[in-house]
Amino acid sequence: MEDKLESGSNLIANIRHEVYGGKVTFKNTSSHKFSEKDISIVTSLVRSNLSSLMMEDTDIRIDLTNASSLGVKTQGEAFTLGTNEHGVVQCGIFLKAKMLRDVLDDSGKADRRAIIELAELIAHELVHCKQYRENWLTVDKYGYSLWKGELQDAKGRYFDDIQYRKRPWEVMAFAAQKSLAKSAIQDLIGQSIISAEEGEYIPKTDAEKAAAALRAIRVAEREKKNGSAGLGFGADIK
Repeated sequence: MEDKLESGSNLIANIRHEVYGGKVTFKNTSSHKFSEKDISIVTSLVRSNLSSLMMEDTDIRIDLTNASSLGVKTQGEAFTLGTNEHGVVQCGIFLKAKMLRDVLDDSGKADRRAIIELAELIAHELVHCKQYRENWLTVDKYGYSLWKGELQDAKGRYFDDIQYRKRPWEVMAFAAQKSLAKSAIQDLIGQSIISAEEGEYIPKTDAEKAAAALRAIRVAEREKKNGSAGLGFGADIK
């Protein structure tokens, strides 16, 4: 069966499995506490994406973690948790706690920008889970990334040596994340978890992108000084 991106945005799933699972669980190792609404937002975003990606049977664990464990630019990172009794890959997502902490203000109102960033991040990482599940993205015994069983692209370049955003699994995830996120946000509104105003989809301005890049540089300088780093199959600061 064929997997493809249609119109550069929609991830077309190639296999629909019987529904056996679909649980969303949380593990919080950060120093932050989260409300029921925080958890409801993440759970809804995950379930919406699982449906869009035809992965309703997949169990997802969200690990809320402190910033230092993921490094500078990585806001989230997908990982596998083995397979269930039906042979379906189970997946987890490391998520910087700050991404969720910034979503709701003290009154419980959702910040539009933060909702968009969180929704796109979760969509991005769940595309990676889809890639793991279908064995498109794997890692060999030496730790090298394979894409559909290949170590190298058509030009003979090792995929791990290619610029991050040009690696095929990242091309797919970045192309799909916005469309998936928009759909998931509409589900949040439809379930009355957030209002239509809170879920209005507004992309980042150039000024906001520049500010985010500057913050990343400053954090990078601090982490370099402290000797910490991190990487993975995740979404970076856009």
